[in-house]
Amino acid sequence: ASSAGPARRAWESCRLQLQSTAPASRFQAHCRRHWMEYFAMTDLVACGTVIAPDACRAEIVTLSQNLARNCNLPVFPCRADKRPATPHGFKDATRDPAIIARLFRTSEAAVIGIPTGAVSGLSVLDVDVKHPSATAWLRAAEPRLPRTRTYATRSGGVHIWFHHADGVKNTESAIARGIDTRGDGGYIIFWFGAGCECFDPSLPAPWPKWLLELLLRKREPVRASTMRQGDRARYIGTGAPERMVSRALARVAGAAEGHRHATLRAAACTIGGLLDQAHLSPNEAGRMLLTAARDAGAVDLGNASRTIDWGLRRGATSPLTEGRAR
Repeated sequence: ASSAGPARRAWESCRLQLQSTAPASRFQAHCRRHWMEYFAMTDLVACGTVIAPDACRAEIVTLSQNLARNCNLPVFPCRADKRPATPHGFKDATRDPAIIARLFRTSEAAVIGIPTGAVSGLSVLDVDVKHPSATAWLRAAEPRLPRTRTYATRSGGVHIWFHHADGVKNTESAIARGIDTRGDGGYIIFWFGAGCECFDPSLPAPWPKWLLELLLRKREPVRASTMRQGDRARYIGTGAPERMVSRALARVAGAAEGHRHATLRAAACTIGGLLDQAHLSPNEAGRMLLTAARDAGAVDLGNASRTIDWGLRRGATSPLTEGRAR
């Protein structure tokens, strides 16, 4: 217990900052190191799973109460395996400090859950980086994403927080494999409270328009009447152009050796035909494709660049247009 004294005192100091009226984001970068030191010294981290013995439960209760007070977020306790530790799951989430203290009194309370959607005003883009397609999508989308609160997750993924927008629900791989969303009817774990890193302490931003359209847009049925013989443009009916770009990049990033060149060439042709629809310049598209090729293990980047340039030019000569049901 004595060896944890300095880290415990530092954490207490950080906790006092969190207890102030300042937003929680101001304390995060400052106290993360002390939080991790305190966990390490008291054996609260074992095999990557945070345990919550009685000695630490008061700290979890305090953090939960201040998340509710400073960030106006309802909270509820979850087990170490992320399952709710309350009878009605995320529906038991509350901002009331007395109820929070009672909920987190259970010995099963190991991590903090936050419901997503209209109930909290928060919805989350969940990126599972174990999937090459998710990594490729995030690399391609990152320049277009706003500064917003972003946390690492226990599995090594990323939670990107946004102000909730009407219509955002729970989805799995709707944008690309490994890219999920948590909105109405869902919840997330507050992984920073379990010692994970805060990548960006900015306040949650609104969903960018292009990403919200990608999530909410419904696929329209394809009708033969929309096709005209002799039309120079090729017809597509598989959803938003951004989704097609993401899938093309994912195929490049996940291509096996021996298939990388052909996959890159095909993806470059596809994206070249989508430049106008996806609002991409040839330079932007080229950088995305080259990054995906590098992720797949490409060594001769000069040859990859030439293949990309050829494919983008080829695709641009026969642009893809989206059909509309009538």
